[in-house]
Amino acid sequence: MVNGASCKKFIKGFLIFLFLSSVSLPAYAANGKDCSDITKDRIESTLKKMNAPPAEILGIKNSPLGGICEIEVNSKGAAGIFYTDITLNYVIFGTLFDTRSLVNLTAGSVQKLQDQKKIDLAKVEVNEKLAIGEKGATKKVIVFSDPD
Repeated sequence: MVNGASCKKFIKGFLIFLFLSSVSLPAYAANGKDCSDITKDRIESTLKKMNAPPAEILGIKNSPLGGICEIEVNSKGAAGIFYTDITLNYVIFGTLFDTRSLVNLTAGSVQKLQDQKKIDLAKVEVNEKLAIGEKGATKKVIVFSDPD
């Protein structure tokens, strides 16, 4: 059951989204810029002004919304996504959902970032790992450590 407070929150978020779309789309069309014009330095500067936690900028790409860019970040070892307009006047922290296909686009982008970090254990050289126990064991335990 949806309560009045969550409904009001949704409507407020939707109105903000509509406002941002109406502001950023004309600017996007007028100046012909796209997300490749945004630099990591500008994003880091914007986040610093917002007192946001430090994050490594991994990538900047166009989102499915014209004039809105998807920013890929690593913050304290966790992959994340946020959105901004091309001018960096607006930043959106939240989920981008495609209502036609019923797909959470933000979750899909985060999953792709996490998949890039996966290690194929078959490619780890024998001299880079320590094996204990029987070679033909049916169960294996893998332990990673970072001496730094």
